[in-house]
Amino acid sequence: MNIEILKRQKNAGEAMMFEEFDLDFRPKSYWGPQSLASYFGSHITGELRRKAAKNEAASGSDLAVPTEPTLDSTTRSIQGSIHPWLMGGEYLPPLRPDEVEIARVTLRSVTMDVFSIRARRSGERIYYRLVDEYKEQEPPRRFVVKPRWAKNPLSMRQVISIIDANGLIDDYKDLNFDGTNAEDIFDFATASSEFYPELAAHFDHQNRKWLEELIRQSPDDDTE
Repeated sequence: MNIEILKRQKNAGEAMMFEEFDLDFRPKSYWGPQSLASYFGSHITGELRRKAAKNEAASGSDLAVPTEPTLDSTTRSIQGSIHPWLMGGEYLPPLRPDEVEIARVTLRSVTMDVFSIRARRSGERIYYRLVDEYKEQEPPRRFVVKPRWAKNPLSMRQVISIIDANGLIDDYKDLNFDGTNAEDIFDFATASSEFYPELAAHFDHQNRKWLEELIRQSPDDDTE
């Protein structure tokens, strides 16, 4: 294990120990006026395409990437033949009517697999579900989603709970840890959201705490 790299990561992790997050934060609505960049971020399924569209919209430059929520099978195949990461998120199921993505977890796997937490408005209720790129949760229900419906948007604490209950961050990080590659995989799984501004930072903090614990357990290479 590269101790010098881990020590630098440890210092960064210690600096973040004092960062506080508003776990009770909840957006007023998932629907309504939003920037074009935010719209792309919550509607485009492909991870790299989504990021590119957000950056282009935020900078005011001409849109050079397809901005439709999902791509047709031919275009997806062409992209995958260029680089497997270009498939990341592109095989998520399409959004349902009046549905929006409220958060996602992205893995640095070969094909950049993505998990998507979604909210769908129906009458006075908001229905929530978690989907991946391989098989929808219903039927049977593959993922733990609580609550499955509510009258209001979820708090950040509840979104974190959905992610943690399904092991979307820690399980995949632990699965790829071979005992020596902590600095390479501590951020193997990351979260993002257009509606919860602190969600990404929260899990970045958790990932660094995981790394810090490994540093604490590692022998000091200055010791004879």
